[in-house]
Amino acid sequence: MRKSDASDQPANIGAKALSTNPALKPLEFLVGEWRTTGSHPEFSGQTLFGRASFAWHEGGACLIMRTQIDDPQIPNGVAIIGSDDVAGTFAMIYFDERGVSGYSM
Repeated sequence: MRKSDASDQPANIGAKALSTNPALKPLEFLVGEWRTTGSHPEFSGQTLFGRASFAWHEGGACLIMRTQIDDPQIPNGVAIIGSDDVAGTFAMIYFDERGVSGYSM
């Protein structure tokens, strides 16, 4: 196996997979930008404000979530949400500005 350079890499690698994932249809209402209000167990009694955005990735196969809380103690994050068709569940891979990552189902 060798890494190809831009001159010999077809522009359509994986193009057939750039389609809507019907299992994610229930999450369609999330697409857009949102103002958020919430709490965190480490900040008892404090209301946290922020923003979140959701956008389809590459034709709708996955959903990308980006988050930012106004309090600098809470890290900005990004997650990719997909589905596990066998289990009938959603799955999420998360990463934040601290370098923390995780997987959740």
